[in-house]
Amino acid sequence: MPSRPGEPNPTTIGEAYGLALSLIALIGFIFITSFCLFGIGNLTIDSAKESDECNIETEVYSESDCQSALEKAENTQDILDASGIFILVVGAIAVQYKLLIDVISIGVFRGINVSNENSASKNINTKSNSNKNSIIIQCENCGQNLRIPSHFSGHMIKCAKCSHEFKNHHETDQSSASSSI
Repeated sequence: MPSRPGEPNPTTIGEAYGLALSLIALIGFIFITSFCLFGIGNLTIDSAKESDECNIETEVYSESDCQSALEKAENTQDILDASGIFILVVGAIAVQYKLLIDVISIGVFRGINVSNENSASKNINTKSNSNKNSIIIQCENCGQNLRIPSHFSGHMIKCAKCSHEFKNHHETDQSSASSSI
């Protein structure tokens, strides 16, 4: 569906899929990284429990060494869990930021519409035909040039720039020609 002059073109299907896939890839990377860190933390605890230091059947078993190994594993798990949570939070912010930047950049990109420039030049050409039925007068207050229909002789005019209202005293060629006949 073509856009109206002055409005941005709609996003193509390819652009929409590209944005969606880049966001899905970013979200996937965030979740995979975070859950890997959570999993490694759990494996650390499991490996500490299965180590020789905590295995009663081995000769090197010692209650204090086992407790020390489990504490180190729990500390490591806490650090990995905190890192996973940090990545999830930073990742959520990154997804929101990317979405916002993509929306803004596409809006700016779509706002530059080459077809609008062509239609604007067409509008200028059609306006030049309608200029035959209009006149240019100056605002009494600010001097702004105003284009008004030629049949507005004697009507109240409001300036678009300063909002001053004044009566149009300009006579058109037709009204002066008819008064002289």
